[in-house]
Amino acid sequence: MKKVLLILCLALLVGCGPFPKKKLSEVKTETAEIISMNYVPSRSGSDVNVGITFEGDLAITPTSYHFPEVWAVTFRCSEHGQTFALEGKEIFNKAKVGQIVTLNYVDEIQYYEEIPDSEEVVDHHTVKIIFADESRIER
Repeated sequence: MKKVLLILCLALLVGCGPFPKKKLSEVKTETAEIISMNYVPSRSGSDVNVGITFEGDLAITPTSYHFPEVWAVTFRCSEHGQTFALEGKEIFNKAKVGQIVTLNYVDEIQYYEEIPDSEEVVDHHTVKIIFADESRIER
């Protein structure tokens, strides 16, 4: 039985094909407009949930939660028109709706070594935001 399981596991691993690898692009630059700013205050609370167990008994479960405060700024890229949000109090305090900023970012690229021309951008990572007054926020 152990041999059969081992053979099945090996067949699954070999049959899965190549696994993608990831790399980061060189640093790119683009301008973006700040289109909205959002602040959500922290919230905490507790509750009591009532239910029935599988054995038919009454179950009372106390729960509590805490959501930390969030500062978020939404940007629209000038080149492709895509929107994205970044969180952080430092960014929120410097930003103004309608402001144009310069973004330095890198693309995360997924590719297969065995397949030529298989590179695909799967994510973007902002590394620096440069405001009009030349102040910078490193990410």
